[in-house]
Amino acid sequence: MDLEKGYGRNPVGEPKTFTTKELVVKCRQNVSDTFPMTTCFWANYGAISVVDFFPPDGKHVPVDEAAARTHKFAVGALSAAGTS
Repeated sequence: MDLEKGYGRNPVGEPKTFTTKELVVKCRQNVSDTFPMTTCFWANYGAISVVDFFPPDGKHVPVDEAAARTHKFAVGALSAAGTS
């Protein structure tokens, strides 16, 4: 979350962490060049990544919704990676 400041992003509110048996997701709303976005970082024991949500309506994607979507994406990506 501290890295976001170095990329021209201004944090909004506090980060929120969601933990499941598969992974940890940490999300926070931020603003970059007056454009609102919600950023989620996720990690498990073998991978780490970040997902940015750019809303079409100019409003932040709620943190809980972004976390659920990030979790679904990450679990799907990790299970697909194991099928090669």
